[in-house]
Amino acid sequence: IMDNIEVTPLEVWRGRVIAAQKFRATPEALARAESRKTRKAHAKKQACKAKRLQTVQAYSKSAFGSTMTSLRTDPAAGISRSQATLDEKGPVVQSSLEARAISTKASLALASLQRAAMAEEEEEAEDAIEQAREQLESAGHTWASEGSAGAEEAAMLLSTPGDSGGDNVVMAEILSDLKQEPVDDEDAARRFRLYEDHAATVASVRSSLF
Repeated sequence: IMDNIEVTPLEVWRGRVIAAQKFRATPEALARAESRKTRKAHAKKQACKAKRLQTVQAYSKSAFGSTMTSLRTDPAAGISRSQATLDEKGPVVQSSLEARAISTKASLALASLQRAAMAEEEEEAEDAIEQAREQLESAGHTWASEGSAGAEEAAMLLSTPGDSGGDNVVMAEILSDLKQEPVDDEDAARRFRLYEDHAATVASVRSSLF
C-alpha cells in the first residue's frame, strides 16, 4: 500500500494551499484581513509615539528643573535630598557668563524636544531627541549622558515628594523663585524664558498626543 502513495513535493503542496486560500478569500474576507492589518500597524505606530512623547516629557522636565536648580541664587537654602542629587548631575554655575551659556543650551534643547514631539516620522523624532541630549550634555547635565534613562531618573527626582509628604520640594522652590521680585533683570529673563520654553514643549506633547 505504501508503494501506491504518491509523494507530493513541497512546492506543489504550497501551491495547493495558496490556491485554496485564494479560492476561499472573498472580497469581504480580504477587506477584513486588510482592516486587521491596518489596525495593527496603527496600534504599533501609536505605541511608539506614546513612548517617544514620554521620553520627550522626561527630557523637558529634567532640562528645565536641572537648569533652574543650577541658576538658583541661594541653592543651599532649604536643600532637600532630591535637590542635592540633582545638583550633582547638573551644571555648575559660577558666573553670569556661564549662566547665560547653560540657559541658552537648555532653551535650544527644549526647541529640539518640541520638534521631536511634533515629528511625523520616528527617525526624525529620534534625531531631534539625540540633538537635545547632546545639547544638554554639553551644558554640563551629566544625567543626559545616560540617555532616556538618565532623563527619567532626573525627572523622578523632580517628582519625589518632600520629607513631610505633599508636593515635591525641588519643583516647588523652582516655581517659587519665579514669583520673587527679580534683582537681576538678565537672570529673571533667563528663568522666565526657560519656563516658557518648557511650557511650550509640554504643549507640543499634548498637541501631538491628542
